[in-house]
Amino acid sequence: MYNIQWIKWPAPPQVKACYTLRSGGTSQPPYRSFNLGDHVGDNNFDVAANRQQLSKNLQQEDITWLNQVHGTQVLSLDSVSSENNSHIAAEEKGADASTTRQSNRLCCVMTADCLPVFFCNTDGTQVAVAHAGWRGLLGGILQETLATFELPSSVIAYLGPAISDQAFEVGDDLRMAFLCHNASFTHYFEASQKPNKWMADLYGIATAILHQAGVSDVYGGGRCTFTEKDAFFSYRRDGITGRMANLIWLE
Repeated sequence: MYNIQWIKWPAPPQVKACYTLRSGGTSQPPYRSFNLGDHVGDNNFDVAANRQQLSKNLQQEDITWLNQVHGTQVLSLDSVSSENNSHIAAEEKGADASTTRQSNRLCCVMTADCLPVFFCNTDGTQVAVAHAGWRGLLGGILQETLATFELPSSVIAYLGPAISDQAFEVGDDLRMAFLCHNASFTHYFEASQKPNKWMADLYGIATAILHQAGVSDVYGGGRCTFTEKDAFFSYRRDGITGRMANLIWLE
């Protein structure tokens, strides 16, 4: 399955987690080729074919596709009937994270530079995934997702592919927004070669937030969607582009 990357982290064996790569699908440029986003202007038939291929590769059908709004809403799939169209329920709510305690209910967020964060407890009884761009990190999406777990200290997290500090250049306004939120975040902004510009480390900020919230074990964070052009879609790099899926479930 060359369009899927399985996550390697010390999760219980019943926890399955992966993210998709951009190759191996049917979408045409500029969405070439395994685009799973149905909101980016791609041909609907190609997106549907890619989603069907994803379900076939995973041997799983019950994927909930969220209507992501860069907010802090967490959707519990346990409150959504799988017999109904869970996609419709999620579309009505608008959410940037989902969680479940049920088997074979797939939590999913789509990304193309924003940071996907995977969660599970050490007992392997609950999983979640969050879409954490800079707005979500400032708004508290990680804390809101953690709040659905009984004990944050029993949670481990994995940082999926996102734009790295090599490529994420931001202005003074965004840097100050983070520093007003937490002065210690100054460590995650390096001066750019351009005046009043900074290279922001989403991985570092997310890790700090998770540690402060009681999650001591954080893994991943070693890839860059912007620079790894053959592997990932990147909105900042390409503008019009596809989306990867980040999925976690209990088997």
